[in-house]
Amino acid sequence: MDLSERLSVEHVFLGAEEHPDGYIKRMVIKAGDVVGQHAHPHAHMSMLARGKVSVLVVGETPRNYDAPAYITLPARISHAILALEDAVWYCIWAVDGDGLNADNIDEALAG
Repeated sequence: MDLSERLSVEHVFLGAEEHPDGYIKRMVIKAGDVVGQHAHPHAHMSMLARGKVSVLVVGETPRNYDAPAYITLPARISHAILALEDAVWYCIWAVDGDGLNADNIDEALAG
């Protein structure tokens, strides 16, 4: 089964609908699944609300986190998330949201 079929994602935009200034991505990740390596042009905060994960940041030793935990992910550095247990993970962003929506937010944040 493809990860996209197993990964539950919810998009929440904060502020005015036509110009959001905040964005939260909620992911429910099944134990053993990996949210693949990717990087963003800006650092951002993440929160592990439930479960246990290993965060893999290029050039660093993997770090394990038990919920609840807050994790800052650096700008322009590839990272991935391995769920050691079923987990609920939030990516938290400040955005300049002209035209952002659930269909284009991932591409917009990839820079």
